[in-house]
Parts: sequence; C-alpha cells; structure tokens
Amino acid sequence: MKLLVCGNVNLETGVPVSGFPLEYAPISYLKFQTTTRPGGVGFNVAKALSILGSEVHFAALTAPDLMGQVLRQEVKRAGLGLTFLSEVLSETPQSVVLTDPQGRRQIFTDLKDLTEANYSRALFHEALDHVHFAVMTNAPFVKPLVPEVVNSGVPFVTDVQDLQGLHHEYNLPFLEHAEVLFFSHEKLPEAAADFVPALARLYGTEVIVVGLGADGALLYHDRTLHHVPAFSPPSIQSTVGAGDALCASFTHFYARGMHPLEALQRAVVFAGNKIAAASGSEGFLNESELESVFSTLQQG
Repeated sequence: MKLLVCGNVNLETGVPVSGFPLEYAPISYLKFQTTTRPGGVGFNVAKALSILGSEVHFAALTAPDLMGQVLRQEVKRAGLGLTFLSEVLSETPQSVVLTDPQGRRQIFTDLKDLTEANYSRALFHEALDHVHFAVMTNAPFVKPLVPEVVNSGVPFVTDVQDLQGLHHEYNLPFLEHAEVLFFSHEKLPEAAADFVPALARLYGTEVIVVGLGADGALLYHDRTLHHVPAFSPPSIQSTVGAGDALCASFTHFYARGMHPLEALQRAVVFAGNKIAAASGSEGFLNESELESVFSTLQQG
C-alpha cells in the first residue's frame, strides 16, 4: 500500500521541567535529559507509517541551512525518501517542547517562513502518482494542494488539530473533502458526542475520529458513535506526537480496508505505547509488535 504524507518537518528540542507553571531559575543542569530530534506533524506521521510497513511518499518543505541538512539525513535514516523534499525555506522551522513529570507539555513553535512558502505543483503531482491514500496535514503550504488531491480521486485523511466550531474558514477545504477527519476534543464548543454528528451532517464526512487524551478516542462511522478506551503504558514520558501516532496507525490499517473501529482500536494502543518515549517522532511499534500487544490485551 503506497501512501502520500504531505506536511511539515522541523527540529524538535525536548526539555523536562518540574511542573507548570514553570518556576523561574537562572539555570538548570539536565544531564542527558534534553533531546533534539526531527519532528513536525508530517514527519511524525510519515515515520510512523513507514515503521508500520506502509510505503510512503513524504512531501515537505526544508531549508538549505545546517539544521536542514541534518533533517534530510534523519528523514533518510527513518526509511523515507528525499525525492519529495522541496528545499525552498530560508531557515529550518524549530520547536521546543517542555514536558512535566505527568507527560503534559507546552510547545513553543517557530515556523520561520513556512507559512509564506509554496510547494511545487509539478513535484506534488509526482508525489501523488500511483498512491492509494493520502494524509494531508493542515499546514499552510498543504492547503492549496487539496484540490489537486480531490481532482486525482485519491481519498485522504486530515487532522485539523484543535477544532473550535462547525465553521472554520482556514480548515474549510479539509472539512469539505477529507474522507476521514481527526481532531482533538480540547477546544470543542460542546461535548464531542453532540458535536461530531452535527459536523458529519454538515460536511458529509464518512469517518470522524476525536482524540480524547487520557480517555481514549471517539469514532463516528455509519451514523454511529463508538468510544475506544485509552491504552496507558507503564510510564509516560511525553504526550507530544500522540495525536500524530493515532492518525498514522489508523490510516495504515484503514487504507488497507480494515473496519474503522478495528483500525482505531489498534491505533489507540499504538498511540498509548508511543507516549512512553520523550520525542514526538519516537516510540513507534512495527505492525508485528503492535499486533502482539493488541492480541495480548484482547486475551486479557
């Protein structure tokens, strides 16, 4: 199964903190506790899909600076091709993630000139060629490319992150055309169980998944709601990237024809296992490992 992932890649630095709000201290010594890894929604999803066993075309924007060269090496090391990385940014986007002992995080993101940059239509057509399913993140450079995917007939999934109402101008192309919608419950104007059916009626969306954090996830399919409880690992390092992991794992199975509920049940386990890692792009199981954990849980 060949999939396209279109989204951002950046350099993510993780820093552990004692708690929020952060108490001022002029300096803190953290031996082997800070991490710097490739990150970004696009990279996290693409890497997770690749580890699960999907063939991935990864379309992203990069920069020619030192950090950009490091990112290209890391993309390659993750088993993803460099063909569809477009080096048009002036500097590499960065993020700093503060994480407390409970896994809660605060993210500082500097997108540099990502919001003004464009992805080549010609290169995108190459990336889209012969793929069966796509993950179109809602990064600014991705939005103008949605009509190209719609015209190609390739179905796609989108995670619109924090949805705050039924009508959202920025996310409108994604809401109108995605076969599968993902978003978080955190900023919804009402209970997810009430909001989701109204959203599905408005846009005709076939499948909707709402991330509920520690409460798992909610699935809307065939005009029916299903709640899937969370899977909690023995220890939690950071919840950053959990939503990306949920989306990636669900897409891996759903794109191959698995029933949405069965796909989400596996995705919740995949995402739960992932939060035992400190970085948003680490802690991913391969398909065999995931099925082993999932099977054990089903038997227990």
